[in-house]
Amino acid sequence: MAEAARAKVTDGEVAAAEALTSVRHGEGPRVGFLGDPGCGKTEAMRRMIAAYLRASSGVVLVADDKSAWRQQFEGQTFKDPADLESRIQADPSCLDQRQRVIVFRGDPSRGARGGLDLESVARFQAKLAAKRRPSVCIYDEIDRATVNGMWQQNPSDIAWSFGKGREDGMGAFWGLQQTQSAPSEPFNNSTHMFVFRCVGNPVMLLKRRGYCEGGVDAVIPRLPGDELPKAQRGYFVLLRRGRPWDGLVYRFGAPRVTQKPPAQSAPPTAGALPAM
Repeated sequence: MAEAARAKVTDGEVAAAEALTSVRHGEGPRVGFLGDPGCGKTEAMRRMIAAYLRASSGVVLVADDKSAWRQQFEGQTFKDPADLESRIQADPSCLDQRQRVIVFRGDPSRGARGGLDLESVARFQAKLAAKRRPSVCIYDEIDRATVNGMWQQNPSDIAWSFGKGREDGMGAFWGLQQTQSAPSEPFNNSTHMFVFRCVGNPVMLLKRRGYCEGGVDAVIPRLPGDELPKAQRGYFVLLRRGRPWDGLVYRFGAPRVTQKPPAQSAPPTAGALPAM
């Protein structure tokens, strides 16, 4: 595995640019982040937020309630959308219009997860869309809004945003660890997946839902992960539903590699990263 970590990989910014193609078309991006804990998903989301801000004039709405004691994303911080709206009503100057990242942290007094309702974030995003303001929601663990593979709220505002909001500039960067717990909408309506090391059910589910063309299902379990120091993690593959894998492994901060393997090259064998 140490040899795999030293393999030549492509800069994750190349993957970010590809995943934000819809922004250049005036549409909202839908990008999933899947993998085992500790493999670099949250850091990749931070990098994607920065890339989105460079590519779009839109707003970033972050549901950052994984930990009540540690904020994972930087931005203007509020308890929830209702808190934001009431504070703006009381003092419109409380919101810095130059800062386009809004972080919802919930209320730590309500427990470890802060009691943040993810559906309320989706409803707030719909209000921005009604004002013709593009935005992207960051759901670091979208399975918090689900139970047994179904949305807890029915009808779900999150599901609606995935199914109907793309042309209105409503995007989502979403992650989860238990792939079997997620409803179909995020998988069926996302254009790209950043997939870090995972094994078993997650890989089989990705394959069933059309993301593993080209032999990548043999590569995903062999990606470097939490056996590395934290600063050295972050290896992933970029998958597109119904399209062949590009044959590349990515990591933010890696040297850029622009030449892709020839289309006729054989898929990598299990236990090895693709040749770069």
